[in-house]
Amino acid sequence: MAKYYTILTDYGVDLVNKHSLSGEPFVTSGWYIALGTGMMTPSVSMTSLVNKIYDKYSANYPGITFGNDEKYGRFAQITIPDSLSGYVITELGLFDANDNLVMVANTNINLNTSIVDGIANIFTAKMSLFAIPANIDIIYINEGNYVTVEDLSGYQKLNEKSQPNGYAPLNEKSFVPKEHLASIQYVPFCVNSGPMENGVETVLTLNENIITAHSPFVVTSADGVTREINQDINLDVSELAEGTYQILFNFETNLLEAFSGSIYTDKKFPDDAQVGDMLFDISVLPYTSKVKTEDGYNLKQYALMGQYDCISGGGGSITISPYNQNLGGSSSGSSSKIGDPIFTLNSILEENEIWLEGATVSRETYSKLFEVYGTTYGKGDGSTTFGLPDFRDRAIWGSNQFGYIGAGLPNITGTFGDIIQSVGSGASGAFNWYSTNSQTNANAGVLQPLYNVDFYASRSSSIYGNSDTVQPPSIKVRVKTRYK
Repeated sequence: MAKYYTILTDYGVDLVNKHSLSGEPFVTSGWYIALGTGMMTPSVSMTSLVNKIYDKYSANYPGITFGNDEKYGRFAQITIPDSLSGYVITELGLFDANDNLVMVANTNINLNTSIVDGIANIFTAKMSLFAIPANIDIIYINEGNYVTVEDLSGYQKLNEKSQPNGYAPLNEKSFVPKEHLASIQYVPFCVNSGPMENGVETVLTLNENIITAHSPFVVTSADGVTREINQDINLDVSELAEGTYQILFNFETNLLEAFSGSIYTDKKFPDDAQVGDMLFDISVLPYTSKVKTEDGYNLKQYALMGQYDCISGGGGSITISPYNQNLGGSSSGSSSKIGDPIFTLNSILEENEIWLEGATVSRETYSKLFEVYGTTYGKGDGSTTFGLPDFRDRAIWGSNQFGYIGAGLPNITGTFGDIIQSVGSGASGAFNWYSTNSQTNANAGVLQPLYNVDFYASRSSSIYGNSDTVQPPSIKVRVKTRYK
C-alpha cells in the first residue's frame, strides 16, 4: 500500500451507499478539513483524528474550497495559516457539517520551512475525493452567505447560473448570493428564458427551412445544469423527411437537434420503446435524460426548445415550448401551453395569466387565446370580442369535442295501475293521472274509467332526465390560463 493515502471511514461508506441508492448529490455546505499531528495509519473505524490541532472551531479558520483538476480529480483543500508554523502535519480529516468524519488521510507537511531564502511559503493541504464514486454529484458550497440545497426545489450546479433578463447575478466567487434566489425556479429539461418581441416569444423562428434559436436564452438540462447562450444557433431542416420533430438543445455540442423519436416521462422506458427514444427520468433527484440503445441507454444532457412540424417539400411550422420568461420571479414558471387550463387553490394571477370564468374579452388583446378557443365558448359581439371558457360550477368531462354540457340528472319514473278515480281526485307535480279503460263499479252499478298514476321527476324540474349520470363529489378550484 502507498505510504500516504486517503480512505473513507465507516461513516463515509454509509454516506456513499445512501447517496448511491437515492441518487441525491453530496452538498458540502459546512464541511471542513481538520489538521492533526498524531502518528497513525488511516482506519475505517476512525471517528476523529488522533491529535487534532486545528479545525473550523479554531480562530481565523479560513474555510475550505472544492475543485476538480486533472491530477487529483475532485478534491477539497485548505490553506494552512501562519499560526501553525513549526508543526509537522501528519493527519487530515474531512468532516461534514455535523462533525462526522467522512474521510481520513495520513500525510507529512513540514511547516518548519515556512520561510526559505527570505521568501514565505504558502502551505495547503489537499484531500482527493476519488473515493466518492463519480456517479454521485458533489455540489461545491464554499464559505459565505450563498445558497444551499435547502433553498432550491431540487438542486442546481451553482457555478453555471447566469444573468440576462433579470436572472440571478454571480458574485466574484461565481456563486449566486442567497438574496437573489428567493423566487427563482429553473424548470429542468426545458428552455427557461428567451427574447420577447411585442409580448410574443421569439426564442425559435423558422425562415426558409432554417430554424434559429435567438439569443440570449437560458436552457436547463434534466439534471439541473443551467446555461446561458449568447449567440444565435441555426439548424438546417431542409433535408428532413415529412413528420413531427422535437427541437432539442444538446449540452455537449451547444447545438440544436431535430429529434423524431418518442420522449417518455417516467422512471423507466416502456417495453415497446425503440432504440433512439428518450426518457426524462423524474423518479429521483437529480433528474436525468436517457437515450435508449440496443443494450441499455446512454445519459445525454438535453433541453426541449420546441416542436417542428415538417411538411412535404420543406417548410412547415414551429411551436415554441413555453418557458419562464423572467426568472427573477415575475412569471409563473408554468409549463402549460397558451390556452391550457391551470388549476389553482389560490386567487393569484401571475403575469400573462387570465381567469377562465366566462369573461368576454378583446380578440386583438388576447389573440393567442382566440386562436385556441375561437367562438366555442361565446362569440362576443361577433367581430371584436369573444368568450372565455367558464369553469365555474362545472366538472371536467373527457370528450373528443369542445364546449359545454348542460347540467342534468337521470330521470326517475314509475307507474301505479288500474285505479278508479274518486270524485275530486287528481295529480300534480311529478305525478300524472291518465285513463286506460272503463270498469263497472260494483257498489254504484255504473261504468267508471280506470286510471294509472305515473311518476316523472322531470315534470318537477327539467334537470331530471337531462343526463345519464349523477354529479360526483367535487373540490372547488379556480382555473386560469396563460394568454402569451
